Amino acid sequence: MRLPLLEGREDRQGTMQWDAGAIYGVAMVPKLGPCRLCLVEGERRKSHILPAWAYRRIVANLPSPARPLQVRAEATIETDRQIWEYLLCDACEERLSPWENYASKVLVQEDGPFPWLAGCTPVVSRDDLEALDASGLDTDALCRFGSSVIWRASVSREAVSGLSLGTYDEQFRRYLFTDGAPFPEKAALVAYLQKPPKTNLPPADQIVTLPVQKRNSGYSCHKFALCGVVFYLFVGGQVPDVFSVLCLARTRRVCAIPSDRFMEDLGGLILKSPPKGVFARKQAQEARANAGYAASIARMPWGTTIARSR
Repeated sequence: MRLPLLEGREDRQGTMQWDAGAIYGVAMVPKLGPCRLCLVEGERRKSHILPAWAYRRIVANLPSPARPLQVRAEATIETDRQIWEYLLCDACEERLSPWENYASKVLVQEDGPFPWLAGCTPVVSRDDLEALDASGLDTDALCRFGSSVIWRASVSREAVSGLSLGTYDEQFRRYLFTDGAPFPEKAALVAYLQKPPKTNLPPADQIVTLPVQKRNSGYSCHKFALCGVVFYLFVGGQVPDVFSVLCLARTRRVCAIPSDRFMEDLGGLILKSPPKGVFARKQAQEARANAGYAASIARMPWGTTIARSR
């Protein structure tokens, strides 16, 4: 059985609501307010931080009711909840929609093809890292899609915590809202496409993570993974030149690496998060039959959404 993983957080009063498939929570605050993109006061729609199609894709082959895993520092549990918040008006949701639709067509598909990777041509390679030319794709749409996910996470008040673009919020708002606006200066968006693993680790092509942030000296890194691609957005006055050279918005290049590296990081995260509830009982059964929790994790046929703990 495939077990996708999905990060979430506890309900609390505010604008964030849980989406549990056909079961919807009662709104705790009015939907009226300024749209975060156009800034016009009015009714805001329910905006998913990650596109809803990604969730549908990762649970498509799971038995009903589909319950991906939610991985947090304190526990790993099974849940079918998605994270969303009242952020955008109808017009702005529709503005972002074409970029999301295009990304859905070129990221790893449910039946296995990876159009983005297949549409690139090699430029240079060293060890496991390969630089590819993505000029044959609509890289502008992909840049705006990747930036929009991280921007939504940054401007959300309840759905995502611990991530902020700071003064770059406004620059990316203008970039996403204004037709033809250039990619912000002092920023670089790098896309890592995941190639098949070289070891016996399971592939990571259907793993999804919520955006997370890491601060460095002179710049910060914001990243998320989605169906075969890891987007990195670097912002700040001292972004290393290597990331600027690989910026998708300026060079139309991407990187490709075996998914082993990604899975190794995520495997460590899973093992540090104790299983709870139904998932704990399943893991206990697996451990009794297969020499422990670590062994059962190593053999798990990964599904999709993994989340880093906060």
